[in-house]
Amino acid sequence: MTQRPTAFGEAPGKVIITGEHFVVHGALALALALDKTVKVGARIIESNHEVISKTFGSQFKIRDLEAKGNFPALKTIERTLSFLGSNEKVSITIESEIPNASGLGSSSAVAVATVAAIMRLHGKDIDRQVLFDLAMEGEMVIHGNSSGVDVAVAIYGGAILFKRGATPKILETDPHLEIVVGVSGIRRKTSRMIEMFARVRGETPHFFEAMVRSSDSFTGIAAKAIVSGNVELLGAVMNFYNSVLSYFGLGTNDTDKMVDICLSQGAVGAKIPGGGGGGSIIALAPPRIGNKVVEALRESGLEAFLLKVPQLGVRSWEEK
Repeated sequence: MTQRPTAFGEAPGKVIITGEHFVVHGALALALALDKTVKVGARIIESNHEVISKTFGSQFKIRDLEAKGNFPALKTIERTLSFLGSNEKVSITIESEIPNASGLGSSSAVAVATVAAIMRLHGKDIDRQVLFDLAMEGEMVIHGNSSGVDVAVAIYGGAILFKRGATPKILETDPHLEIVVGVSGIRRKTSRMIEMFARVRGETPHFFEAMVRSSDSFTGIAAKAIVSGNVELLGAVMNFYNSVLSYFGLGTNDTDKMVDICLSQGAVGAKIPGGGGGGSIIALAPPRIGNKVVEALRESGLEAFLLKVPQLGVRSWEEK
């Protein structure tokens, strides 16, 4: 067999500013790429597929993948190779800067980067729609009824206005926006959060549909605010969403405290992003206030950083 170079794919994480959970039911969502990424290296091997995670110091071969929780990675590998018409075996190596299970899109970034790396390994350029469809195979294993917004952000980068089943709309954001990300360190499972949220639909369907329509409208307002740099309006919408998500049972005492810390330091809005359940919070600060909010979170023993929105999404390359 001819020796091939190692191919790499790299994709960013994400934060959802407005519309999480409601997006699963057809409403708009506003999301930003995170300037923390997942890099996946892929190479052809002669034995069974394997997944190596440098981030968590673990290595899994095909027989171990399902038992060890890496079945989504296997699904992504096999689906991509099937699309390519290849029977080869692949080893992928994952390096992640994104906190795991924190609502920041780590699993989607892994899926997108894996597909991109394997496609590059076989000499194929990135086709966004093909990449989306293949990455969603692994994403659905993890999140069940996923909208696809996380995968879309990992592919497109920047800021997007997303609606399930439609091509994302790319937004130009005000470069002076200061968005703080705080990570609690508490792990949660997104699929469980989705199920909890959807339970309300069965109990009060008319109220639920009204909330979906309201979310769609508020996300439209938020999109205009983030483009124009209207931080007061965007912050107000974020605060509203945090209250709604807490009503649906997705907040925790820890995230409530984190939100309060941010607001106490001058943030105009703060909320749970993504699935909820305790993983992280985001806050919107007026110009030159962001670092103050970050320091306050760090002084409370939390990981925190200012988000710089990367304008590029997934990329791939080869190394000999």
